[in-house]
This record gives sequence, C-alpha cells and structure tokens, in this order.
Amino acid sequence: MNRELKSVCRNKTWHVAVLMLAWTFGHPYQIWTVLAQADTPDSLITNELRLEVSGNAASGNSTFHIIDSGLTFERRDSVYYELEARAYGRYGKTKQDVIASVFGAVFTFDATPYATFSPFSLTEIERNPIRKLELRARLGAGGKLMLMRRADKDKTSFSTAILCDFEQQETDGDTVGESALRLSFRLKRELKIGSKIDLSAAWFFQPRLNAFSDFLVNGLGEISLDLTETIDLKFSYNYFRDSDPPTGVKRSELRILYGVVGRF
Repeated sequence: MNRELKSVCRNKTWHVAVLMLAWTFGHPYQIWTVLAQADTPDSLITNELRLEVSGNAASGNSTFHIIDSGLTFERRDSVYYELEARAYGRYGKTKQDVIASVFGAVFTFDATPYATFSPFSLTEIERNPIRKLELRARLGAGGKLMLMRRADKDKTSFSTAILCDFEQQETDGDTVGESALRLSFRLKRELKIGSKIDLSAAWFFQPRLNAFSDFLVNGLGEISLDLTETIDLKFSYNYFRDSDPPTGVKRSELRILYGVVGRF
C-alpha cells in the first residue's frame, strides 16, 4: 500500500509540474495582451557587464578572511525581454580551516519585463563542499507579478515558479544523488533614493512539492552607493536556511559582505 501511495503522489507531482509549465509557456497571446495593456516605454536594447568583488575579514580572537566575487552579463530589451548570465565564487578560511568554498553559475530569461505579469525561466548549477553539496543542477520556470511600480525608483514584485532540482550530497563518505520538485515563492522590493543610493531586498521560500516540511529559505539584501558612473560601493547580506541539511551541516548561515562593483 505504501508503494502504491508513493507512486500516486509521484505521478501527481509530475502532472502538476507539466501543467504549470504548459500554463507558463503555452499561451503566448496572453503575454502579448498583458504587454499591450502595460505602460511600457519605447523598445531600448542595453548591454552591461558587471564585476563584483566583496569580502569580510577579522583578526584578534577570531581570524578569518572571505572573498566573494561575481561576473554578470545582462542584455535587456526594455519591452520584450531581459536575460542575465552570472558566474560567482566564494572562498574563505581561518588560520586552520577552509570555511567557504562555493562556485556556481546561473542563467535567467525574463519575457516582457515591463509588463504587469512576465514569465521567466532559469538554469543554475552550484557546488558547495562546505555544506556537503557536491553538485546542484536546477531548472525552473514561472511567472512574476508586479505589485507596485513608481517609474523605476520603487518596485515591488511577487514571483512563483516550479523548480526541478538534482543534487549530489556527501553522506558518510559516499556521494548520494537525488532529484526533487520544489515550489518557489519570492517577494522582492527595490527602492532608489535620490540618484546615488539603491536598496533591494528579496526573500525566497522553496518547499518540496510533496513535503512542505522540507524547505529552503534564502534572504538577500543589498545597499549600493554610486561613487562614479562605473563604480559602486556595495554592502550586502545573505541568509540561508535548509530545514533538512546533511549530517554535520548547520541548518542556517548568515553572511555580511562589503565591496565594490564595476560596470562596463
């Protein structure tokens, strides 16, 4: 009976995923209808390359160094699409131990970014041996609803998506692989103060589709100060929580970093 129940749940999970993906991409005429109703500017294509270098360090009773870096390419058509490709890495150590070692890449595509509703897709890979994550490969698709927009100075949006995760984790010296479907909910706020200061905050809640008690939480925040036309000073935080981490790995971690961003 348990095997039959698990089989039914698994089949229903995949059915829900297929239906949501079909709903997102199966009716393009609905997307263009929403676009036609949105208050959009004339189409303008821009390209931007950003290099970020951040860090944190301490000495005395506790001595550690953390370097965080990222390279992002963004191409945006102000009406029809926005795509972003980003590679990132983080490395940190104390006198005795390595405390951070993360490498990853993410690619996102957002259709009709100025519309009230915009579908998107994403692909992501990550490796984080400190959390015993040998590999995470993620595919996802969903939609973003713009709740509030005041020009480009004050924006609030809510997103939901389905994620298909494949993970390889280290367990008792062995590498174990598993796949899972997750829902993703994101609330994001962006605020520009004057012409120099940008604030942003985003929170993600990502429960497993067939077991909501197994979830990931991710909180991202950033304050950016324009020093010149091409250089920003950045202060950021990142909170992460895994409700069911591998043995020996803490459920939560918090990182606070400061650094510079160069735009080209």
